[in-house]
Amino acid sequence: MMQSVEQQYAAKPAPQRNSTIDIAKGLMILLVVFAHNPLLLQYESELQRVIFSFPLALFFLVTGFFLKADAPMPAFVRSRASSLLKPFFVVLLALAVMKVGKQVLLPPEGESPLGLKYFAGILYGTGPTIDWTPLWFLPSLFVTSVFSLVVLKLIGKRPRIIVALAAALIVIGATVASHFWSGGLCTESAKAAAILPGLPWSLDLLPITASFMLIGYVLGPWARSFEFNALGFVLSLAAFIAMHVFFNETMDLNCRIYGNIFVSTIQAYAGSYLALSVSSLLGRVPVCRTLLTYIGTGTIFILLFHVYIENTSIRVLSAYLTNPYAIAALSFLAASLGPLVIMEIAKRSALLSAALLPRQPQRQRESRPVNDAAG
Repeated sequence: MMQSVEQQYAAKPAPQRNSTIDIAKGLMILLVVFAHNPLLLQYESELQRVIFSFPLALFFLVTGFFLKADAPMPAFVRSRASSLLKPFFVVLLALAVMKVGKQVLLPPEGESPLGLKYFAGILYGTGPTIDWTPLWFLPSLFVTSVFSLVVLKLIGKRPRIIVALAAALIVIGATVASHFWSGGLCTESAKAAAILPGLPWSLDLLPITASFMLIGYVLGPWARSFEFNALGFVLSLAAFIAMHVFFNETMDLNCRIYGNIFVSTIQAYAGSYLALSVSSLLGRVPVCRTLLTYIGTGTIFILLFHVYIENTSIRVLSAYLTNPYAIAALSFLAASLGPLVIMEIAKRSALLSAALLPRQPQRQRESRPVNDAAG
């Protein structure tokens, strides 16, 4: 007797580690570092729009690839809090301590000391309310992961219903991003008007991010055994190029920008498929596979520290170099490798390990864990 789609899906094996997905994570975080380079923002705004159109979507998809609907909720929440919220608060509070120390030792003229507003901004947890903007992604990923697991526990392993719900969520989310937050949150006019900087922990983005994560869950069995397909690659490349050539759309979730719902969504999925395809090809080259997989394991550390290292590198290099492209290249290299050095130091320090690395049960420490976007 032929099985239903739900029965076939339920019969899929448990999540397994896939080097293609790890490589894709490495590529995507490098693209994020590249897109955040101030020199790129100044000279190559169109390239920035292309890059921004899909990496964040892929990170939410990747997390969905490894979601387990039968995961115990308390243990899941503790695990995600350890891997996402702990480094978020530790880094921002450490930064606050450094700022206070600097103000005490070198009191700046005309600058008021840190107050409750600064710490309230950390608790609020959106890009406009924290000093290191990219860290907004961590509480957003936490909220989206917990919400998606709750949905899966309520719906069960029913792909058709999950896809229908994800489609409804993306419509709701794109409408909110395009109209309720009209003009985005990163424009000068929005700042001058004192527009609410998103909802706490980017809850206003939840329909968009949860849509990608739930689709990722449905696509999980396929993605975990992803293989390069020439026809799929060509079609995705054609769709991705066409969307960017004929439409001037992108997404910037931090700024609450989500372009035309059809164009931006096609860009996100086509770009994600291209990233997996390229990663599958790179995985056949041992050096690329090893390097990018390692970079993928350091995604959280690169997210945490790349902007500070990149901006500092540009400031220092500008005193010695005049070629903006040389400065951009060297600062990109520093911002990509510096956080990995910090990760290796953290692994070897009991204090830093407890502060920045996720706490894992003994049985997980003895085996190699699945490395999703929260990994």
